[in-house]
Amino acid sequence: MFALLVLGGLVGLLLLVPLMIVGLVVRLVLTLVLLPLRIAGAAVRLTLGIAAATAGMAVGTVGIVLAAALAGAALLIPLLPIAIVVAGAWLLWRLVHRGSSPAHEVVRP
Repeated sequence: MFALLVLGGLVGLLLLVPLMIVGLVVRLVLTLVLLPLRIAGAAVRLTLGIAAATAGMAVGTVGIVLAAALAGAALLIPLLPIAIVVAGAWLLWRLVHRGSSPAHEVVRP
């Protein structure tokens, strides 16, 4: 009985070991054949990732600038009446003192 068990194990080994070697060789060949495709896929994935990150940073920068502009405009709205009064005073000052500047003097020969 033990001899049959040993004989069955030996036959099993004689069948399994070559099949395992063939499977290993097939797997190695497939890996080597598909390696350039894997490298190309990694390169494409890296390129698209960098492009997406760059686009994301650009969109984020535009968003931050737009938010800052809107916040600045919202904060400057209460100062608008003061700016109008100052601009009016400046225009009156220019109107009153228009001819007294040496730059406006006409030089005649």
